[in-house]
Amino acid sequence: MQHCPICRKEVEKLTELYICEDCAKEQILFQQKWEGKAFKEDVERDPTDAYFKRAFAYMEKGDFNRAIMDFSELIKLNPNETEAFSNRGMAYHNKGDFSHAVEDFSELIKLNPDEADAYYNRGAAYYEIGDFDHAVDDFAEVIRLTPDDVDGYFHRGLSYRKTGQFDLAIGDFTEVIKIDPSYIHAYFIRGLTYKERGDSDQAAVDFNEVLKLDPNHGPTKEALAGLK
Repeated sequence: MQHCPICRKEVEKLTELYICEDCAKEQILFQQKWEGKAFKEDVERDPTDAYFKRAFAYMEKGDFNRAIMDFSELIKLNPNETEAFSNRGMAYHNKGDFSHAVEDFSELIKLNPDEADAYYNRGAAYYEIGDFDHAVDDFAEVIRLTPDDVDGYFHRGLSYRKTGQFDLAIGDFTEVIKIDPSYIHAYFIRGLTYKERGDSDQAAVDFNEVLKLDPNHGPTKEALAGLK
């Protein structure tokens, strides 16, 4: 028996494409719909709609390189197309090209300076490349634009923690808990931050709060045991 590398299904024999027969059929149908004569006709009728639809199809398929190519075509058609910059930035992020992701989200911010998601996504990309200071700045903008959203506080807290600014990190995790007392990761990461700051008692308090919310949270059990 062999395993299909796409669907992981066990089959007796793979096709000449080294995938199972069902996946091979899906691939052929995908190519017929998005890479053949029908797609060319769609481009002639409405290129923006056609490239957007195919780009999202590639994104769903996990083919980020081809998605990026289609979003790039959209930007050529309309250099002010915010959705194209946003989604191309996400495609770059998903393939691990965080520097290009930062560039696209920066262009998006120029076009729409009040879009919280653009700052959040750029902050996440900065975080991935280790530029925590710029990540802090972007998550601060998220907080300014959406003060009741926990994501800005939580990820700014993570960024502060990475730079050793434990008090500021703890402050942000505390804000998360004020907004959403059931946000289990805020208790857990705040507990780890207290531990890193040398405050084992407060760390234990947070770890116990996690276990109240989820008695089977393995990482918290390990962290709590490590305090003893």
